[in-house]
Amino acid sequence: MFDAVQEIIDRLAASLRRSASLVYADLTLVASSRHHDDVDPAHITLLTTRDAHEALGHPMLPRTAAVVIDADADSGIHFPRMFLALRSPAETFGYLIITLSTPLPPSEYLSVLEAADVLRHLMENASRSIEDVNLEVEAEMMALLTDEETNRTRAADELWGLGMFPQSHHLVSLCVEVDLEWGPWDGPPVREVLTRLISRAITTPRIDSYAFVPTAPATFILIGFQRPPAREALDSIVSGLVGELTRARSGDALPGRVGVGGTVHRLADAWQSYDQAVVATKVARAMRSSSSYWIDSPVEASLAAMFGPVMPEHLRTDPIRRLEAAPPDVSELLTAYFEEAGSATAIAARFGVHRATIYQRLDRAATSIGLDLTKSDDRLVIHAWLAKRRFID
Repeated sequence: MFDAVQEIIDRLAASLRRSASLVYADLTLVASSRHHDDVDPAHITLLTTRDAHEALGHPMLPRTAAVVIDADADSGIHFPRMFLALRSPAETFGYLIITLSTPLPPSEYLSVLEAADVLRHLMENASRSIEDVNLEVEAEMMALLTDEETNRTRAADELWGLGMFPQSHHLVSLCVEVDLEWGPWDGPPVREVLTRLISRAITTPRIDSYAFVPTAPATFILIGFQRPPAREALDSIVSGLVGELTRARSGDALPGRVGVGGTVHRLADAWQSYDQAVVATKVARAMRSSSSYWIDSPVEASLAAMFGPVMPEHLRTDPIRRLEAAPPDVSELLTAYFEEAGSATAIAARFGVHRATIYQRLDRAATSIGLDLTKSDDRLVIHAWLAKRRFID
């Protein structure tokens, strides 16, 4: 499709003797002609960033008609532009942009309309075929995370067959975690929001290929590199994701967290990197951070990985049930006990009470739970439960 689109844009621009560009509905550049002495800063920005917002000058575009954007030197728009919507009755596919260095005669406007109609058909057909391919890619991506090795190997072969990760010798998984109430009730679906923000965030040219499954509360992203990925490249992707999540936040909901797994070398092993990325999101949540790398916090990652996400009801012992039912002040006291290495003096200073009071409170807390703080295994149960609550619950 893209060769055909580029040819139409080039021929239209040559016949009009003025620049022409095509952008998607989100104003991301699809194709652009050579300029005809009508280049300006806004056009240069469009070519370098592949984003047409600077060439627009205002945030809203009509969905059913053409609109002319007036020149605005302060915004870098030295020539007016015509934005022509390319849409079906149900969907806007993109906009054809014509630079109006001189007024457009009626005969040339007809040429623009004819080209716009052809481009609309191309984009509509491409949209349908791309959507089908995307759904197939998502299905195989999910198959990479299944328990059966044969299924993972088959999914890797299918992704290669779809042209994904052809030269990727180093693969890194990311997990983007958002709260379930993150999406606005009256806005676009969370899936659509995630798709757009991920596409905007991943811009580093050092990527061979990438794919993602935009689901909530956890989104699986897999990025392939030809060479070992530099930390700066990963940092750029993570900061882009965090920035897009923050901009897309709704109401009081948290913007989300990004976890980064380690590097694997086989597509069928991507599940290992993703499991590490999931643990990294738990570490980020526990540390109240917007992102975390698996390799950066080995102690916290060890704690988060050691405990299962949910303890079955039939395996909850009486001490565990009592710990879960304990009032907040008991949990705070026990947390202080381990953080201060059992020092009654340090704990008393923290709470502003006498050491004797701390001894009494600790004794009452241990008795109410049914465990003995003088026994190492009993202390391990309490400490492990506190760690599980911090990193898992």
